[in-house]
Order: sequence, then structure tokens, then C-alpha cells
Amino acid sequence: PPRARPNPPPAARLASVAALLAAVDADAHPGLADVLRGATFVGAVDGERVLVQSSASLFLLRLPPLARDLAHQQTLRRVDAPVTVALDPSVAVAALVEVALIEGGASAGEAAEAGTLAARLLLLKAGPLDDHLGVRIDGEGRLAAVPAPVDGLRAAARALPALVLALAQSVDYTSEPSFFATSAAALADYAVACAAAAAEEEEAEGRAGWTAEHALLPALRAHLAPPRARAGDGSIVELARLDRLYRVFERC
Repeated sequence: PPRARPNPPPAARLASVAALLAAVDADAHPGLADVLRGATFVGAVDGERVLVQSSASLFLLRLPPLARDLAHQQTLRRVDAPVTVALDPSVAVAALVEVALIEGGASAGEAAEAGTLAARLLLLKAGPLDDHLGVRIDGEGRLAAVPAPVDGLRAAARALPALVLALAQSVDYTSEPSFFATSAAALADYAVACAAAAAEEEEAEGRAGWTAEHALLPALRAHLAPPRARAGDGSIVELARLDRLYRVFERC
């Protein structure tokens, strides 16, 4: 199984990235962080939820929001030192954008025109995308590599069109802080899509929960600073105090 890799030291961060991560740390919930640091995988409930034990309690984790938080934060922490995954074969950026737009309801003609424009834009931005984030677009306008915001989470082919469309449409290239904030959001959505694809594949193969146990949970333990909002949105729910259950069983 993959292991969560250490992040670059904070001293190596750009000032704009350090400011974004300072906001992340200011919003972190220390109690939820303690729960995740001590979490041991118990089992998968479905493709989005797992049971874990932490200290003397059993918790239900809803993985998509936690994976999104994790990938967003890890993208920022690994700016200028991304972990990249090469795509073999590489895929034309224009074709990926066309797929995403047609899936969204655009006509073939509209999608083709937008794909050409998106490929031109991303070629112009290929330097910062590769240097800072690990999104590599070659001179022929083909997507050649993507970052792995979560260690051990495999790139999913079906998630690439939405990622490339977001890099063209949703990422704000007008300033350094906005570039990093919006690109981290795009890569966070991509990571959630990859996790969903892995969960579906594992369900079909009879090994449900493998990615959750061996990739997502170790990375959550090692790296996530859970936002305070996760305390009230059902992402981390305490189901039972195991010490109380043990006392009940002893009386039976």
C-alpha cells in the first residue's frame, strides 16, 4: 500500500501560498484533527462512507468532503514540489474540453470551438501549471502529466475532461494568490472524482474500501487540517462510545 509522503518545509513556500495555508490553519478544528490522527479503518459502508475507530469511539466518515479538503490543502502545501503522475498516452487538451462540454449539454460545434480556445489558453499557461502544480501540457497541446494531490490515489481517465475544463474556465490567472486558490479548488474536485472512480471499480471487483483504507485514510491522518464546518455537516459523526458498549456486553 502507498504511504503518505512528507510535505516540503513551510520555509520553502511562496508568500501567497503561505497566506492561504495560514487561513486553513486558522479555521482548523483541533478536535476533529485528533479524531483523524487516531483513526483506524474498520470497514466501508458504501462508496462514500467508511467506519473508523478513534480512541474509544466509533466514527462514520463521509469521504468526499474530507478528500476535497485534503486535496485542496495538499495542492497548496506542495506548490513547487508536486508529486506528478505521467499519462501514457497523453491526451489532447482540446479533445478533453470537448468531452466535458458535450457531457454538459453543449453542441458538438460549440464544444470543438471552445476546445481549441482552451488548448491555446492552457498552452500559454503551461509554464506555471507545470512548475507550480505538476499539470504538464506538452508543445502539441496534449495533457502529459497530472499531480497526485492525495498520495496513492490513481488518476482516473474519466475525471480528466472536467479537470482540464476547470483549468481553462475556473482558474483565475490574473494574480498569484487567485491562481493558487482557484487551481487548488480545481484539483480538489479532480481528486474527489478520482476517489469516486476508484470506489466504483473496487465495488465491482469485490474489494470495497481499499483506496479509502490504504490511500485516503493514511493521508487524512498525516496531513488534513479539518475545517470547523466539518464538525456540523455530517462529515465526521460519532456513532458509539465503545467503552459503554463493552459495559453493556459485560452485563449481558
